[in-house]
Amino acid sequence: MRRYIAVSLSLFLLLTQFSFASVVAPDFSLQGEGDTVHRLGDFKGKPLILFFFSFSCGHCERAMPVVKELYKKSDGKYNILGVVYGTPKEDLRYKKIETGTELPVALGTKKIREDYKVSGTPYFWIIGPDGTLKERFVGEKGAELLKEGTQGEFRVGLFELSSDPKSYEGKVIETGGLLIQTTPSYFPKPVFMLTNGVDKIRILSWLPLEVAPSPKGFKKRRGKVMSDFLDKYVTISGKVVLQDGKPFIEVKNAKLLE
Repeated sequence: MRRYIAVSLSLFLLLTQFSFASVVAPDFSLQGEGDTVHRLGDFKGKPLILFFFSFSCGHCERAMPVVKELYKKSDGKYNILGVVYGTPKEDLRYKKIETGTELPVALGTKKIREDYKVSGTPYFWIIGPDGTLKERFVGEKGAELLKEGTQGEFRVGLFELSSDPKSYEGKVIETGGLLIQTTPSYFPKPVFMLTNGVDKIRILSWLPLEVAPSPKGFKKRRGKVMSDFLDKYVTISGKVVLQDGKPFIEVKNAKLLE
């Protein structure tokens, strides 16, 4: 099923409108082609997508067309920087020509991989124009909905919310992610969560469960039920509440990203 974790492009425009306590993006200085050096400070003022990848990675190869399309359509609204592993500096220009990669690419280091907690490739980080971390996505799946996500709009990343839930307590936010269920469906109170592939935020159910008690046992409900949204990308708006310091979202509106 080609419905994966991602962030809508409209996020990049909306990021400038909200400012809460945030995690500052780790600084970096990476070697690019020739004498080019890419520094985090060079991108301040516009959102930045960091795309960690390898030219020899099959998942990265399948993600690359989406990234290339986003780069071509950026129109100065945001920046994209590829951070490549497994390619020597002397081969970088050749590999870019060979693969038709026009976006700027820097050579990855152990330090930036550790600083950004990159567990594998492809891996995406969204950095806001103020230099703070907004959201992250894992794998080929993340790239796919970078494209699909243009239909949705959300303003708070799941990484942001999980990193500093106190700043959002009592606020109504818009966000999005893959809706999953972390308990069996027959549990009296199943647990639903939104995830970006790494971070998970609990979502209080806004629709009936698929089955309901009846004199003859359980029967299927009619109309929309929670299972209609499971394992699909969902954009929601709702109020953030804290319980034992952990955030929950009381959903007011939700829609599938088709």
